[in-house]
Amino acid sequence: MRSFIVFFFLVSACSDAFAEDRLARPATLFDWDGNPDPLGELPTTIITERPSFTESSVTVGQRVTQIETGYTFASVEGTQAHSWGEMLLRQGVLANWFELRLGVFPLSEDAESFESGIADLLLGTKFALTRQSGFLPELALITQMTVPTGSESFTANRVLPGFNLLYGWDVTETAWIAGGTSCNVLVNGDTFVASDTWATSISFGDQITDRLGYYGEWFAIVPDDLAEKSVLNYVDGGFLYPLTDDAQWDIRVGKGLSQGSDDYLVGTGIGIRFR
Repeated sequence: MRSFIVFFFLVSACSDAFAEDRLARPATLFDWDGNPDPLGELPTTIITERPSFTESSVTVGQRVTQIETGYTFASVEGTQAHSWGEMLLRQGVLANWFELRLGVFPLSEDAESFESGIADLLLGTKFALTRQSGFLPELALITQMTVPTGSESFTANRVLPGFNLLYGWDVTETAWIAGGTSCNVLVNGDTFVASDTWATSISFGDQITDRLGYYGEWFAIVPDDLAEKSVLNYVDGGFLYPLTDDAQWDIRVGKGLSQGSDDYLVGTGIGIRFR
């Protein structure tokens, strides 16, 4: 894992050496009118992928490093699962619209026996495609894969690719609506047969005060074989509190709505931006 982190920062350093002024470079790869606008300024406060299932439709910006980490507890049919750390490293390189992503997820599970370890490493890229234009949404695309580096109890023993298309709208100066559609190859924990798993989500949020925000969300995970498996439906919500312009604390709680989904989940985390 250390070699992947070193690679992230080497790519960033090389791109910085040849970079023009960040704020004058395009914020997105495309635009609805065909002429991408310059970034202008970084968002005043940090925008994280946490804590919702729906990830953000923006990149962190060139030469920006963002670290997000947290903890989630979930319970389903007597099995208790803990996700420790949940570290996502996001590094803006080459352009404002492009970032590299690395995810590390230590896990523990208490069912018939207690098991702990680290899930397979998540590697990805994110492209900011367009800014919002009226009813036309802000768009971003994540391409990603897990690589078989995890502990024996949690590794898939193979590379599993996927993608996530993200879209969002600013409704007012503070209120927003966002959504995502993703497809990731997953393996069955018993047979280790790989299959495509789709997911979709819709979320909304606003500010309660100048500092405290909230969000609510519905998301569904759709297996490829609906004849044998059911759709997993969830609702969740939480609060976001900026500690500074470059640090944010979050808390969330969620509940499964269908058979096979988690009975409930709770979590908390933090995101920190270096610019």
